[in-house]
Amino acid sequence: MTRKTLTLIGTAVLLITVAIAASIWIFIPHGQNAVYQPGTFQVYGSLVLIDDTAAWTSGTECAGQNGYDDIAAGTQVVITDRSGDTVAFDELRPGSAENYSGLACVFEFEVPRVPRELDTYGVEISHRGRLMFKEADLHAGLELSLGD
Repeated sequence: MTRKTLTLIGTAVLLITVAIAASIWIFIPHGQNAVYQPGTFQVYGSLVLIDDTAAWTSGTECAGQNGYDDIAAGTQVVITDRSGDTVAFDELRPGSAENYSGLACVFEFEVPRVPRELDTYGVEISHRGRLMFKEADLHAGLELSLGD
């Protein structure tokens, strides 16, 4: 083989390797938690549970009581399309008792891989009913409340 042929083969191998690496970078989730995929975004939010009868201590971990027992760390947060089909989900993080116009239990959530460009999104926590939002609302972050 001539030097020119070897150079062409080497260049072709290099280009193929770069193309494969670029494809892996673009099409396979990566990063700290691999939550981003092209065409998706992440929804951040909180649920403020207000229960005047709960026995929470400010600054400690808390969970729902007195009819709100379904609201706790691990409770599912579901995002749907307009027709109610699930498009993404995650769960509530552990609650934290905080002074919030009275004592409240505040749960945070992050739902990854929510598809972009749906006209309307539904958000439901546990069986508490689906609330409808536009995509811009989800990008801004959600602060939901439940209780007294």
